[in-house]
Amino acid sequence: MTSIFLKNSVVMQKKKFLIKFKYIFEYYTIMKLEKPFNPEMLYNHIVHYYIDKKGITKEEANKIAQNVITRELQRHVCKDNRCNHLSYDHIRNQNTCIILDCPCTKFVK
Repeated sequence: MTSIFLKNSVVMQKKKFLIKFKYIFEYYTIMKLEKPFNPEMLYNHIVHYYIDKKGITKEEANKIAQNVITRELQRHVCKDNRCNHLSYDHIRNQNTCIILDCPCTKFVK
């Protein structure tokens, strides 16, 4: 008799919600995508660091920041000749590309 009432109760609905939430949370943590690389934020951080902390001129700080940004952008690109997508277009744990037409099966560093 109590099971009939439990099916329609708020408690049962909360349990179902928690089970769904747990499933979604586990899926998200397993299949998590890498954060997109933000070159503008890194560029500003590097320029301000070298100007404020190191006392370098603005032009020299800009050159250093440009070199760092180009190196970081190259690091975030898949080296597979068939792919060349950025690292955040790949699923982190499985390293598979999320672009539908891409034949890449693993992110190549």
